[in-house]
Amino acid sequence: MPPDVNRIYDLAHAALDAVTTRWDYDAEPLPTRQSIAVGEVAWDCEQLIVAVESTANHVGDVAVEVYESMQAAAGFGLRFVTLGIWLVRCVTAQPTTNSMSGEVYPPTLAQLDHDASIVLADVTSITNAVSAAQKAGELAGCNGLVHERWEALGPAGGLVGGVLRTRASFI
Repeated sequence: MPPDVNRIYDLAHAALDAVTTRWDYDAEPLPTRQSIAVGEVAWDCEQLIVAVESTANHVGDVAVEVYESMQAAAGFGLRFVTLGIWLVRCVTAQPTTNSMSGEVYPPTLAQLDHDASIVLADVTSITNAVSAAQKAGELAGCNGLVHERWEALGPAGGLVGGVLRTRASFI
């Protein structure tokens, strides 16, 4: 019998649930705007999105990895899925304008440092939450997890944040 057709969505939702229930950064609460998405995510202020970015049914030489060697069920050769866990926030570091002269001043170094401290704590908290959920068997169908990389976003248009790219194995 083939695996459940909802297994990818279920895994993405379990990852979102893991972040929201295991959030360990008390200084900054999670945004209330949260969802599952497919592909690239449109940045918006204060959002947590788990996006399914890619799937694959092989890990190397496809000429050697025949269907039977992949230990997949009939009709479904999915080995892993890559999730992008996006957390985007509004920046607090904003330029200021002198009302008399119109001169624009950049954000202070203290403001930039404050935003950086939040974003870097976010990625650590996300990583901790998803890893703990996987170890506890709470990620639907996930038999292994690798955090591939974290990428910074912004600052752009008042937004700052990052995306943690995580590969989850189904075999």
